[in-house]
Amino acid sequence: MTGLQAGQGRNIVLTGFMGTGKTTIGRLLAERLGFGFVDTDAIIEEQHGPIHVIFAEQGEAAFRTIEQRVAVELADRHSLVIATGGRMMLDPTNVAALCRRGRIFCLVTSAADILERVTADSSRVERPLLAVDDPAQRIADLLDERAPFYRQFAQLSTHGHSPSAIADELAEWATVAPLEALIGADASGSDETGFDAVVGPAVFPLIREYAGAEAGVDGPLIIVTDEPSTSLVLAQCPTPDHLFTLSTAEDQNLDDAQSRGRVISAELRAAGVDASALVVSLGGRSACEIAAFVANDLPSSTVVHCPTDASLIPDGTTRPPLVVLDVAVLQSEATHGDLRGLVSQAMLHLEHR
Repeated sequence: MTGLQAGQGRNIVLTGFMGTGKTTIGRLLAERLGFGFVDTDAIIEEQHGPIHVIFAEQGEAAFRTIEQRVAVELADRHSLVIATGGRMMLDPTNVAALCRRGRIFCLVTSAADILERVTADSSRVERPLLAVDDPAQRIADLLDERAPFYRQFAQLSTHGHSPSAIADELAEWATVAPLEALIGADASGSDETGFDAVVGPAVFPLIREYAGAEAGVDGPLIIVTDEPSTSLVLAQCPTPDHLFTLSTAEDQNLDDAQSRGRVISAELRAAGVDASALVVSLGGRSACEIAAFVANDLPSSTVVHCPTDASLIPDGTTRPPLVVLDVAVLQSEATHGDLRGLVSQAMLHLEHR
C-alpha cells in the first residue's frame, strides 16, 4: 500500500451539542494547526443579529435557512477550524457543503456536564432551545434525539479532560495519516487471501483521495449505496459523478446483485462511462456485491467498500480489494470518547472477519 496523507489544509469542522466545548477547543485547535478560526453562530449574529431574537421573531426554520447560507459561504475556504451550532451538522445539506473541503469531528459529554457549563457560562449567551421550565430534562431529551446523528461522525468526549488536552488529541487526528493494513491474509501473507484496509477517523470525505491513491484510478466516482438520501454518512462523502441508491427490496435480494449490476453498468455506458471508474459501495453486503459487479464490468475500474456499520465489514465471501473504514461506524455509548481505542477495535473487527 502507498503512503497516504492526512488531508492537509482541509478544514476541521467541530459539531456536537451546546456546551461540549466547540468554540473553546476550536480556538486552541486552530492555534495548534496554524489555521484560522470561525464560529458559525458568531457569523450569524454579526450578519443577522442575536440568535434568540431570530428564533423569537422569525422562527427556527428561518434560522436553519441562515445556517445553510453560512455553510455555503464557508464551503470553499480552507485551513479553517469551524465551530458549528449544535444542530447545524444534522442537516445533510450543511454536511455536504462543509465536507467539500473539510472533515467533521463531534465533541460529546454528559448531560450533567452540559447543564453545568451552559449555566456557568460567563457570557450568559441566551439559548432558545433551553428556554423551558426544566432545562436539564430538555438537554437529556435533545441528546437522546440527536445521538443517532452525532454517532455518524468521529466522536471525542470532553468529559473530564481539559480543553487543551482535547485540542492536542484533535490536532493529532487531524494531521496523522490513517492506518493502512493487509487484513485476513494467510500465513504466507498472500494478497490473494486478504484485502487492504484504510482505517481512521473522519475519512469519509477522503474516500476519493485514499481509494484513488491505492487503486491508481482517477476516473469518475460512482457510489452504490443502501444508505438513505438523508444519511449524514453519504453527505460526508465526495460528490459522486453518478449515484445509485438501492431500495429496501434490492438490499434484501442478494441473488439479484448481478441483474442490478448489469442495469447500472448499462446506465453508466449510456452516460459515457465505460472504463477506469472508481466504484464505491457505501453500506452493506448488497451494495458491495453490486458495486463489485459494476467495477468488474467496466475495464480498468476498481471497487472500494465503505461499511456504515460494524456488522457490514466484509466477510470471507465478499472481499473487495480495498476497505475504507471510518471509526464512526464502530461507535457506541461505551467507545465514543476514545478515537485510539476505536481504531484498535476496527483492526480487531477486520482481523476476525
